[in-house]
Amino acid sequence: MKKTMIFHHPLPVKPDGNSGSQVRPFKMAKAFENIGYEVEMVTGYGAERKKAIKKIKADFRKGRKFDFIYSESSTMPTLLTETHHLPIYPFLDFSFFSWAKKRGIPIGLFYRDIHWKYETYKKEVSLYKRIISIPMYWYDLFAYKRLVDYLYLPSLRMKSVLPINWDNSKVTSLPPGGEFFKEKLACDYKHENMIKMIYVGGIKPPLYDLVPMFEVMQLLSEIVNIELVLCCRKEEWQSEEALYKPLLTKNVKIVHYSGAE
Repeated sequence: MKKTMIFHHPLPVKPDGNSGSQVRPFKMAKAFENIGYEVEMVTGYGAERKKAIKKIKADFRKGRKFDFIYSESSTMPTLLTETHHLPIYPFLDFSFFSWAKKRGIPIGLFYRDIHWKYETYKKEVSLYKRIISIPMYWYDLFAYKRLVDYLYLPSLRMKSVLPINWDNSKVTSLPPGGEFFKEKLACDYKHENMIKMIYVGGIKPPLYDLVPMFEVMQLLSEIVNIELVLCCRKEEWQSEEALYKPLLTKNVKIVHYSGAE
């Protein structure tokens, strides 16, 4: 009989995501399929997840077995992931986790980030939004502590800043992965005698303040044969271009690729 697992994510999982938090859930679900699991998806917005959970419970009553649940958290609190960000499904996900736990189905969860704990979050998010979101983040953490058997983090260093203590035996790192490509590199670094670097990610201060990086590139360009390719969202570059453009040198290239690009 084929092994079966449940994949949970409180947002739609799609193949054409343009950020790490969108790409990772899709890739993880595919990875479970690739190693031989039949994957039952509990993803999407609340109504979709509710329908999927109902089916899983019905299948379980008929004798179907599930090996475990793997959940990918959102950067938003679980209760605020609807398009309008209203908590209209306050018990859906964690009551499902509780149902699974009572039936001996282990639960592992990847906790994506904890930016909400820091001052930068206060600078990015207005007070009236924080009054709602921060208690919701705490609600998530307490629910994880009570229900999740194994917590995955981007790195183990993140464990030291979690506001709730976790047993070391129940926490490990599950950092971002990648794909191998067989295509030959377009350039030969040894012959070009050039150091080539790439940055992929956000550029919006204060969380992603790249001014120091550009200043270093200005200094290095005078003494080293070096090139930086910066890949970010087009709309982010347009909003921050006035900040960064005066710092650009000819050894910095800005691109806006995503997915297979």
